[in-house]
Amino acid sequence: MLRRLEEAEVDVIVRNLGDAALEWCVVSPPYDERYVVVLPPGHRLEARDALRIDDLGGEPYLVRWLAAAAWRARER
Repeated sequence: MLRRLEEAEVDVIVRNLGDAALEWCVVSPPYDERYVVVLPPGHRLEARDALRIDDLGGEPYLVRWLAAAAWRARER
C-alpha cells in the first residue's frame, strides 16, 4: 500500500500505520476520539469503571462502519 502511495497510484491511505510510516510520509490523524463501550442495562460488565479489550472477548458487537451504513440505510 505504501508503495502505491509513493508511486502516486493513490493519493491518500486511511489506516493504522503502526511503525510502517516512512520518512517521506505525511501522517495526520483524521480525528481524536475517545472510544466508549455502550452496554444495555443488566449487562455483566455494567458495574465496571473501566474495561480492557480482553474483557469484551466473546461479546457480540457492531463494526463501526457497518453500523453507520445500516443507520444511513434506515434513514432512507
